Amino acid sequence: MMVRVPFGLILTLIICWNSLGFARQASDIRELKLRDWQPRSMLKTTHSEVDKPAYPVIDVHNHLGGGKDRLTPERVKHYLAEMDAAGVR
Repeated sequence: MMVRVPFGLILTLIICWNSLGFARQASDIRELKLRDWQPRSMLKTTHSEVDKPAYPVIDVHNHLGGGKDRLTPERVKHYLAEMDAAGVR
């Protein structure tokens, strides 16, 4: 004899079974490894590319770093040329 089981009941059981399995995996926080953590950003923003500022910009600090050995006069000239091209004074 064949028993008819409503499709909704089968679907509900499958969903409940899967949700129980996920709950068991996440119940022990000590098993969560940083290498397994893959966060998804919830922040959605528009992206604007600004080649030249609308108003004059003055740079009063820098993050050039590396000291005098790395920051050669040629490199400084290159940085200044880039800032001039971008409209930074």
